[in-house]
Amino acid sequence: MLERHLPADAPALTPGPLVTAGGAVVGEHAGFARYTIGQRRGLPGGFREPMYVVAIRPETREVVIGSGDELFGHTVTLGEVNWLAEPRAPGDGVLMQCRYRAPAVPGRVREVTGGTIAVDLAQPVRAITPGQSGALYDPDGRLLGGGVIA
Repeated sequence: MLERHLPADAPALTPGPLVTAGGAVVGEHAGFARYTIGQRRGLPGGFREPMYVVAIRPETREVVIGSGDELFGHTVTLGEVNWLAEPRAPGDGVLMQCRYRAPAVPGRVREVTGGTIAVDLAQPVRAITPGQSGALYDPDGRLLGGGVIA
């Protein structure tokens, strides 16, 4: 599908290095746009444990792979935040939903700058994916706003 919307030589569709989180090159991919955080399918085997896409670095065209444990994060930063209620301030408690149908996780606002908010989560969340939508709720579950995961 991307091939219909991007030129064939677009960096997102051209081969690049497949690397471990430690920087070791373990293969080549056919274009980073074809991968998503948490993906396992299509990755090379031969590792002691299953490997997943844990990061995508468009600026270097690297797809970073790692263990399932490396998929978990404790902080979410949202950009382009659209508030439906009074904006929250540092220290405020919120519930953060990082993917569709995932449960909202308790967290605390760490920083608010312009249209960006950073939330420290009370428990780790799997596959926090830049470019996906994130939703903020108050402790009673009322929608406060949302933004794009950075």
